[in-house]
Formats: sequence, structure tokens, C-alpha cells
Amino acid sequence: WKRHIRVDDWRQHLDVDVSPEFESLKGRGSILICPHLGDWEAGVGFLPLMGYNPLYAIARPPKNRPMSQYLQRTRESRGLRVLPRRGGIQLASQVVEGGGILCLLIDQRARDRGVVAPFFGRPALCDRSAGVLLRRLKVPIGLGAVYVTDEPYRFKLVGRTVLEPDEYSGQSVEEIITRINGELEKLILEAPEQYFWLHDRYRGAPPVE
Repeated sequence: WKRHIRVDDWRQHLDVDVSPEFESLKGRGSILICPHLGDWEAGVGFLPLMGYNPLYAIARPPKNRPMSQYLQRTRESRGLRVLPRRGGIQLASQVVEGGGILCLLIDQRARDRGVVAPFFGRPALCDRSAGVLLRRLKVPIGLGAVYVTDEPYRFKLVGRTVLEPDEYSGQSVEEIITRINGELEKLILEAPEQYFWLHDRYRGAPPVE
């Protein structure tokens, strides 16, 4: 990253397609959600340079300690502060209440206390954290992705949809996650070949009726 993308010329490596609503998240306590699509690690490197800061993410560190330390150093050098998976949700409340931006990748198979919501037309076990945080904190949530292009070290950042608190007031966690899944589907369908289908969200979910 540092060899090919310098702080003073990062704009030469990024095409930006964001809405005014997505731009308005700068300086606001909010949540950003993206799927495992394109190069999400590059995304969290560009976001602070674009003014989306302070930027935080919840991540489970690799069991390999040297690899974990390397990832921590690399992410922090790009302006991303990493919260531990254990206890991260409680810390997340402090982040957004203090005006920070929290990044979440929620298209993973929920192991505990998941919710069932449709994903590409099939019931899927989904992480409930984003829905719970939205209901609890009443903050805006932006949905976006960073796509890889055919040109080396050039990316495209897309952020068009923002859900404001008044849009989901009174909705259940399942309804909120269903809405989020629908927005993630739109992002994935723009470049389905770049979706990293690692997490089988359908395993253990109710059968299709």
C-alpha cells in the first residue's frame, strides 16, 4: 500500500461515486456497512483520507500472533482503529456517541443469536449486531463497497444509500437486517465476480418454502 499509494496522490488511485447523503456522514456518529466485496481493506485505507474519521472497526484477530500484530500495525497506519470482537459492541456505543464512524462487515454466518432474513431470495442466518445497534443508538447507517478495477492499484469506492434513524424507527431487528441485506445485494450484483463468498449464511437456516 505505502509503496504504491502515497498520501499525497491517493486521489490518482480512487474513483469515487458517493451520494450527498453518504458525504454527510463525515463528522457524524454513524455506522458504515459493506459486504466482503472487492477490496474492503483498501476501503478502510481510503476512507480516513476522504474525511471519514475517526474510523473504527470490530475485528477478530487471527490466531497467528505475528500475523495479528502485522494486521494491527497495517490497519492503524491507514487510520483505522480496531476494536476487539469480544466486547466490541459495547465499545462501539462509545465510538458513535463520541462522533466516530464504525465499520462493520456483517455478511457472515451468525453462530449465536442470529436472525433469519432473506439474502438473494433464500432464508439466511444473519448477524444481528447492526440491527441491534441501530435500534439502540439511533444513528445513520451508510452502505457501500470498494471495487477492484482492471488497472493495478486503482479502485472504485461506491456509497449511495444512507438509512436515517427515522426510516427504521419502530422496526424489528429482522426488518432492519432484511433492508440491509437488500442493499448489500445491489452492491454485490454490480460486480458479483468480486464477492468473497466465504461465509455460508444459508447453513442452518430454515429450508426454502
